[in-house]
Amino acid sequence: MSCMTGMSRFTCMHRIRRMRHDPARRRLITALCALAACVVGVPAARAQEGVPPPASQPASWPPWLLGPTRAALEALADSARRAGLPAAPLYAKAAEGVLKGADDARIVSAVRTLRRELAAVRAVLGPAASVSELVAGASAVHAGVPAATLHALGEARARAPDAARRARSLAVPFVVAADLVLRGVSPDVAAASMTALLARGAPDAHFSQLWRGVEQDILAGHTPSAAAMARTRALVGTSPVDVRPPDDGARRRPPGGAGPDAGDGLLPAA
Repeated sequence: MSCMTGMSRFTCMHRIRRMRHDPARRRLITALCALAACVVGVPAARAQEGVPPPASQPASWPPWLLGPTRAALEALADSARRAGLPAAPLYAKAAEGVLKGADDARIVSAVRTLRRELAAVRAVLGPAASVSELVAGASAVHAGVPAATLHALGEARARAPDAARRARSLAVPFVVAADLVLRGVSPDVAAASMTALLARGAPDAHFSQLWRGVEQDILAGHTPSAAAMARTRALVGTSPVDVRPPDDGARRRPPGGAGPDAGDGLLPAA
């Protein structure tokens, strides 16, 4: 495998090894994509790696979490329910901690963090947000996507060209945004990519194509943000919605297909 100009062979191979062998990162990406696959079908291949869908999440705390730990967890669940937040993701987070062999203090801390992230997503999306959107949004926030960006994606959805697309779930865009950031794409570029696709009513398949395409391009040696921008321009160019071309009509070839030039106003220049 050869590396592209601007990236040394050492850097390229280090990135490949990190993507393939970082267990924590792989578990988070797998969990995110399992959620998307069970909600609306985005990257189902990752969902087949053994992560249970949300429908099978536990309805209570693991039985061996007792005493002060159980009391602290119950307080967090009660607080979540009073705020209109789902408790099932908190139960699942505790079960995940037990499976990983985390101590009680770390489990409580992780559940507390998730409860805070769910609340942040609820605050920016409003009471109509679905459980899948809250969970996917919390994962995006945990990955480094600002909560304000999730609000911007909701506004981009509202600008979609028809009622059906304006009513779509944001779970998949949130999952893909989180995955892009975990792969090294800057949060601003990940948000711009999701906004461009959402505002044009791009189908779910385009989000899946972006996800897979960026992964391929990074492994081929492209920088993550440049790969995301080029792939997004290519997908916007194939959107079923009419997209006004840039004034100068310039085009360049992105890694994997043709697409608008960097001056098209959709994304920041590479």
